[in-house]
Amino acid sequence: MARGGRNRRKSVGYQQQQDDDTRNDDNTTAAPRRNETGPPARSLAAKEKAKDLTSYLRSVGEVLKLGEASSGEPLADVTANLPMIAAVLEELKGQEGLLLQDQTGSKHLQRLVRFLKNNNLGEELVDLCSRLLEKTDMYYDQYGSHVVQEAVACLVAQLDNEQVWSMLKTLVKYIIENFSDMVWDACATHIIRSLALTLAGYVQPSTSSNKKKKKKQQQQNAAASGRDTALTLPSHKLEKGAPTYCSKLIAKLCGCLDSVETGDESQQQQQLSELCEHPSSSVTIQLLATVGSPSEGVFKSILGDADSIRRLMSSGPGSRSLEVFIA
Repeated sequence: MARGGRNRRKSVGYQQQQDDDTRNDDNTTAAPRRNETGPPARSLAAKEKAKDLTSYLRSVGEVLKLGEASSGEPLADVTANLPMIAAVLEELKGQEGLLLQDQTGSKHLQRLVRFLKNNNLGEELVDLCSRLLEKTDMYYDQYGSHVVQEAVACLVAQLDNEQVWSMLKTLVKYIIENFSDMVWDACATHIIRSLALTLAGYVQPSTSSNKKKKKKQQQQNAAASGRDTALTLPSHKLEKGAPTYCSKLIAKLCGCLDSVETGDESQQQQQLSELCEHPSSSVTIQLLATVGSPSEGVFKSILGDADSIRRLMSSGPGSRSLEVFIA
């Protein structure tokens, strides 16, 4: 089986230990990973409601497009339509989950999140993001995860808000408890990255950027050679820097790299190497090593012997990770 393949990661790497009274029971069935079960299937009624909500969001699409050009205070044309936006937010309240699993609806919801951030509508942004972050099943959804990622990125403008501190603290706690699920998952791992960048004070570009879409073919070509697994940090950071609590939360995220239950040094080395080699997790590991301070044990596991280094050098994602740890 290929190294870093989907089936392999189910059996190694940051697995939670079973309780003493069940770990030797041959009849015990391991609970499926969160990202293997995925979000619950939508009913026909839920799909129809999602269509209605999407149509409603589409009706204010022109206002949202205008708002994308804002940077701070709303433009005059946007200000005139703020009552309409308030009505939209009220209509969506409690129904965001219906849109998160919908391909079209999730894009409009993502645009709404960015609109609130760009137009300095902090209270509305925090209120909406708090509900989005509660939808933890959507962290593993191909559509919903993009909206959550956008929400986490937009909160960088509200880091001084006490409610945001509480939200991010809760998110860090969830990631720590579910790191083995999230870091391997192609969708959820992006939420870890978005959170790490936000806590480090980086202003992230929208994940729905048209430039990103135009470069789709180049990204596909790069994926074949592993070039897309190189870490690229956003070009802008908060001028005043992130609050002190952010560095503490980053340190807790980095602690996930030490959370190997077995205590076996060779097993830890293997698990960390697999994380560095896997396309989904490699950039996440690079980012945590860049914005945080992994323990000496993590560096020792990555750079501890020639075999480990040669193994990382043999793959695109692994070599990118190696560059970061050496630097």
